[in-house]
Amino acid sequence: MRYTLLIFLSFIIFVYGQTINNIRLSDHTTYIVDLVQKTVDRAQKHNWSSLKVEDVVLDINEEVLNKTVRGTVTLKNGFVVSMQNLALIQHTVQQVWLYTRSTNLTNLELRSTMVMHGVTIGYELDGVFEDRKYHNTGTITYPTIQFQIALIKNLYTDELSSRVVPLLPRTTNRMQFLPQDEYGQILSYLYDWNSTFTSVSTWANDVFAPIALDLAKTEHPIPSFCYDCPGWKPNSTLHLKTNIEI
Repeated sequence: MRYTLLIFLSFIIFVYGQTINNIRLSDHTTYIVDLVQKTVDRAQKHNWSSLKVEDVVLDINEEVLNKTVRGTVTLKNGFVVSMQNLALIQHTVQQVWLYTRSTNLTNLELRSTMVMHGVTIGYELDGVFEDRKYHNTGTITYPTIQFQIALIKNLYTDELSSRVVPLLPRTTNRMQFLPQDEYGQILSYLYDWNSTFTSVSTWANDVFAPIALDLAKTEHPIPSFCYDCPGWKPNSTLHLKTNIEI
């Protein structure tokens, strides 16, 4: 299944440090868009197999219809089942100049926020209820998962670094089980939607951040600076095309 990632940019935000005047990247918007596009392309090269989902263990001791249900279930082999689309939040595409007075250093941060829409994560379930083995499969869908991406350049040393901060907004969606049974109904209420956050943090720190940094160091270097150059106006619409096959 193929998706198109669209970003509509109607304006640019510049933030200047205290000692920087009339200096900027000549076209930071296109650079950031391309950087995120290349990062996504590399991450989904093997059907998002690098986006691992950690196991979750649930201990059950519940009263159901005047009956005590006890057991332990492990949700394992988690993976990204599907994703509706990817997008960039337009007003987050920025170049930010940060001056630190104590060190007299300035960093350039190229920022954006990538949003995954309609991310469904699936698990296999293995467990034991009252000495009976239990097997099932389950999925939960997150309306959005966000990643605040920053590529950072120390303007004194030229050192590059990257930072990706994950955001997993609260959802009222519950885990769905196939086939449905009485144990699945109990588990759907016991599963904590935030259990996935540790895995999403790993995607940010171990997948997206290293890829973006490697791209900036190798095939997608930061463009040159523009000094006292006239104001640059972006195209009103930029299209990112990415093939996401899951």
